[in-house]
Amino acid sequence: MGRRERRRDGGGQRQSSPDSQIESVYDNPGTIKLLFETPSGFAMFAIDEKYLEKHIEHIWTYFIGDFYCNNIVWLHEFQKFEDRPNAIDLTTRKINPRLIKMIFKYIKFEEKLVVGRPEYKEIIEELLVCVAV
Repeated sequence: MGRRERRRDGGGQRQSSPDSQIESVYDNPGTIKLLFETPSGFAMFAIDEKYLEKHIEHIWTYFIGDFYCNNIVWLHEFQKFEDRPNAIDLTTRKINPRLIKMIFKYIKFEEKLVVGRPEYKEIIEELLVCVAV
């Protein structure tokens, strides 16, 4: 489990910070990491694995509504790229160092990472051999 930080609220009671509550989800069995491409960058999510097995083509529906965002999908980080097509360059087969750092920040050795494009899968497998895509 992740490190748990505590803070005091106005009444003196101790409670978990929102960051530590989400952090504890990252290492739970049954969650898988998802590298999600957006028009302006890339986001790293943890997602409940059983929802990927059933309806992968409708994955976007899990990003809508409070229930899904609190119980199925958890955002790790979003990185904006001014030149997003070159974050994973299909021509040169290179990955932007900021994106590599984000991937390694959340993916453990040989942990599975889901990506949206087969080309990205090939490049990530080739360059980051310790990541199972």
